[in-house]
Formats: sequence, structure tokens, C-alpha cells
Amino acid sequence: MTKKIIYLTVLLSFCSFNAFSQNGSGTLKLEESFNYGKSVAVFGGSVSVIPASDSAKILWERHLGMTITNYGVPGAGFSSLQGKSLQQQVDEAGVFDIYILWASTNDYTNKRAIGEYTDYTEFDGYNEEKLVTQAGGINYYNTTRF
Repeated sequence: MTKKIIYLTVLLSFCSFNAFSQNGSGTLKLEESFNYGKSVAVFGGSVSVIPASDSAKILWERHLGMTITNYGVPGAGFSSLQGKSLQQQVDEAGVFDIYILWASTNDYTNKRAIGEYTDYTEFDGYNEEKLVTQAGGINYYNTTRF
């Protein structure tokens, strides 16, 4: 399982290099990338701190000159009831050029309520009681102003 994750991360990293390249010449010149040297915040659960994701972050730093700050912790989820939630991680973060979310199945595994798409939105007046649902946590994450 770990080898598959590492291979997938490496594959995604190389794909992201191509996606980040903005020179249009077909020649990969990472220093010319629009995202070269950017600051990056990573949020998530254990997926954000496993060796495979650490490998990706090392590649981004080394080849794209990025500065990575990882707020992720094992067990985190979208629900405010789920460990050091993504809501708390977002609240701790400052301003970055790029935000990466590596979310996992922690909310589902721990049977957190899914909620409704309207949880913690303008439709319910940003009802903070809905932050215990997965949908409320996702909407909190999406409405936070960085």
C-alpha cells in the first residue's frame, strides 16, 4: 500500500510540474513557472504528513523553490468534532500564495454527520452549530478569507 502511495505521489508531483509550467514551449523550465518560489500552506489529516506527501513537498521545495508550511495533523477532519479540525488549521494559517488540501476519510470513519450543502452558508446565516457536520466544515474551509 505504501509503495502505491509513493508512486502516486511521485506521479502527481511530475504531473504538477507540467501543470505548473507556463512557458508553453513544451520544454520544462521550472524556474519560469508561474508558481516557482511561491509560498504553500498544506491542510489535512494523516495524508498530509505521511512519507509519500513529505516526498512531494520535498520535490516542490527542491524543484519549484516553494516554501511549504504544513498545518496537517493525523486524525483531522472537516467536522469541528474531528481532532484538530481543518477549521482550526485554517484559523492558524496566515496568507500564502497556494493552499493545498489533502483531506481523508477521518470524518466518515468516525461517523460524523454529513449535513446539508447549506450548512454554514448564507442560506443558514452561517450557523456555527452546523460546524460539527462535514458539509459545515467544508463550507467553513471554503468561506474563510485568507
